[in-house]
Amino acid sequence: MSEPTPPDKLVFQSNMQTASQKPTDYFAEQNQKQAEKKQKTSKIRKRIFLVGGLVALIIIAVVTILVINHQQSGPVVSDDAGAGDGTEISGGNSQLAGVQKLNEQVTEVFEPTYSADENGNIVVSGDLEAAEATFAAALANAANQQRIDTIYVAQIVFYSSLSDNQRVVGIAENVDPSKLNLSEKIKFYNLTYLAYAALGDTNQANRYYNLTREAASNTSGMGDSL
Repeated sequence: MSEPTPPDKLVFQSNMQTASQKPTDYFAEQNQKQAEKKQKTSKIRKRIFLVGGLVALIIIAVVTILVINHQQSGPVVSDDAGAGDGTEISGGNSQLAGVQKLNEQVTEVFEPTYSADENGNIVVSGDLEAAEATFAAALANAANQQRIDTIYVAQIVFYSSLSDNQRVVGIAENVDPSKLNLSEKIKFYNLTYLAYAALGDTNQANRYYNLTREAASNTSGMGDSL
């Protein structure tokens, strides 16, 4: 029996491929860029959350400060010209200093202008909204809570100068005369009397006229002159 004849060439096959022989991954570069983009986006989001958190804290802090300042802001009027900035309402007995100081501030923002109507009456015009806002701020100021009635008198003085008698008597209903010093009390009674008289309310006019005389009698000879 003859032996088999070997082939002329031996061919070896292998499943292993070199890098140059591997199929090209056409999405490798795209996938790499996408991965880098995701990583970058993640970092940006973290920064946004961090910055956003800081901004939120800053906004909360600013709002808190504004609220506190709003609660404590507003004209502060004083009877004592030498106390603080001379504008805080206190319990002194000087001649209507607190009322005068507040009215000076109101007059400054009101910026009055004067003209005459067809009957020759003086007409006062100005920024009434700014004036009212100043009074409202003074009433809301915690530093003035012990002298609210003084602020009411300041309002009465102001509206009396505008001949707004209805507003004068409306404010007068809120005043507690026992919390006014003597000068404030006389001014309050007298202007309220004039307002009621102008409105034709004789009963109230007589009542406040008598109160004016009574208060004035506590000063030397002033009651007899009314």
